[in-house]
Amino acid sequence: MKFEAKHLIRWGIPGWVFILWLLFALILINPSLFNNLLLNDLIKSLGILVTLASIGVPIGYVISQFYFSTNWVIGKNLDMSSVTNKVKDFPYPEDWEQLDKKEKYFFIEYLWQSKLSNMSVEKRDYVAGRYSHFLRTIHGIGTLLYSSGFSFFIYIILMIKVKVEPYYFLLVLFQLVFIILTYINYQYYSKNLKSFQGYFLNEFINLKEENDNEEENNGQTPSS
Repeated sequence: MKFEAKHLIRWGIPGWVFILWLLFALILINPSLFNNLLLNDLIKSLGILVTLASIGVPIGYVISQFYFSTNWVIGKNLDMSSVTNKVKDFPYPEDWEQLDKKEKYFFIEYLWQSKLSNMSVEKRDYVAGRYSHFLRTIHGIGTLLYSSGFSFFIYIILMIKVKVEPYYFLLVLFQLVFIILTYINYQYYSKNLKSFQGYFLNEFINLKEENDNEEENNGQTPSS
């Protein structure tokens, strides 16, 4: 399998963020770890950082797969009603009501790609690029949300199992605020994507006949 730099970034960031949150917690619980290791033994510290950076990539990959499986394969993000509701006279297949969420999602993706293929190259490149940008942003924020959520769960376990100083709770509060803001950001881009897709599908479907009629009228010659 070809491993590209984009995969390193895509899988590395959630893994590195997860490890970074845990490092913050360990340093607060055991400050001597920071003083004795990171400050007094820089060579060993650099080796540990390199190791953690390399471990972060597979950890991020696992987090990404968990995000996709729970949030897209079986999650609410497959509910495409917010897309179809924006399309006047949406071309539902006859068995639409019998389809599950995944099949409905697959049909809308097929319809989306089908309509894109009929557009001019310039407009198609813009729409496809914008759509890809939304997806990349959503997945990036989503995996970041999951990595922070997993580390927050570990924070709670540490609070229960280990005696912590009062300022440890400030870190927990900070991370909770970060998770809430990340979730709000995730919801914003998710709704933005579905609105974008719905409005363009409406344009593709309902303006096609108007455009076809206009082309026919332009192609007609006046009768003598």
